[in-house]
Amino acid sequence: MNSQGSGGLRVHSHRLQDADIAEEEIKDEGVLTDSFGFVADEYSRFLVAAKQDEKEAWKRMQETAAFREREKVDGLLEQPHPQFFLLKSVYSHGFLGVSKSDTGSYVLLDKMGKFHQTMKDFRKHGITEKDVMRHSMLTMEWFCKVIDPRRYPHGRFIRVYDFEGFKMQHVRDVGAIKMGTSIVSMIEKHYPERLEKAYVINAPPVLFHLWNIVKRMLDRETVKKFCIVKGKEESCALMQGLMEADMLPVEYGGTLERLEESACEKALYEHISEMNT
Repeated sequence: MNSQGSGGLRVHSHRLQDADIAEEEIKDEGVLTDSFGFVADEYSRFLVAAKQDEKEAWKRMQETAAFREREKVDGLLEQPHPQFFLLKSVYSHGFLGVSKSDTGSYVLLDKMGKFHQTMKDFRKHGITEKDVMRHSMLTMEWFCKVIDPRRYPHGRFIRVYDFEGFKMQHVRDVGAIKMGTSIVSMIEKHYPERLEKAYVINAPPVLFHLWNIVKRMLDRETVKKFCIVKGKEESCALMQGLMEADMLPVEYGGTLERLEESACEKALYEHISEMNT
């Protein structure tokens, strides 16, 4: 069952309303259960994340149901987001487009090298960790319901963290580390099997020390998906291998002048503009 928002936006409902629904109902092939709201595809993702342990998968789904209700995630795409454009202006991130991979996964780029300045801008403008977390939920809802709603093993994305400009003194920003780790943990817990691969590019030597700390806070399977690439030449080669030139930012050898000019970001910007009016 799909629902259609204003402006013709088609979304795929994940609404979870009845935590006591029978487990068997959720496993119906391709059926979205009106009383609970999970599709069979989502059950598949939780099951893989739980290493085929059905009881554990069911437990995690119930936890996500409670999370979505508590955080009011349902309907997030149909709500105004007054801080969206400000947040985007100080935190450079967004979907570039479809990768060259056999799975046709989309690529999400995060410019993390100057995140210490981003954190200063957050504080300056009164943007809290909760605001950034909610923005991350919005990004995930947009991806799952609009960009790539394909069934598992599709519907996953490749995340690229660019740490160019990251320095030793930035490690001292505990708030930034905590926020970044919390976002990754939220996604791995409540959007399981959505992350296909994560690349950390332009990684300075100090980042390896930081990674040894951060990875202890993440699920072991999530850690396995991370690959660290150091050096400008190696990082550009990786990006050029991932994306066609017209979807790749100029700093990696592509022709995309600005991140917000990608087709994925244009569509999101237009939708949020509509919601904010």
